[in-house]
Amino acid sequence: MNDEELYSLVEIAEMLATPSTTIRYRAKLFQEFLHPLRRPSQFRGIRYPASDLPIFQLVEGLYKQERSTGDIRRALQEARDGKVIDMDPSGGKSSLPALHSSGPEVVAEILREGITRA
Repeated sequence: MNDEELYSLVEIAEMLATPSTTIRYRAKLFQEFLHPLRRPSQFRGIRYPASDLPIFQLVEGLYKQERSTGDIRRALQEARDGKVIDMDPSGGKSSLPALHSSGPEVVAEILREGITRA
């Protein structure tokens, strides 16, 4: 992933994580920038080898607002440790606070960390 792609993903994540961003605009961002990156195996509840955890999966979680800061930090740590992680361990929406409530700065920091280390 080059610097331009990294910047774009972080920029998109910041917009997705801003509470004032409308749902319609979030959907537009997701459709135009993130959806083309999906692969057929990427559906809820499917387990992925940590080595195959792409950063846009984390951004997709931001779009759905189902991942808490702790969820994403744990996923990144597990990816670093080489474990298999389940992106939807609860079988449904997370009851933890939405990641966007942590603010764009936290989101950008998590994504930068994930892109460079995952």
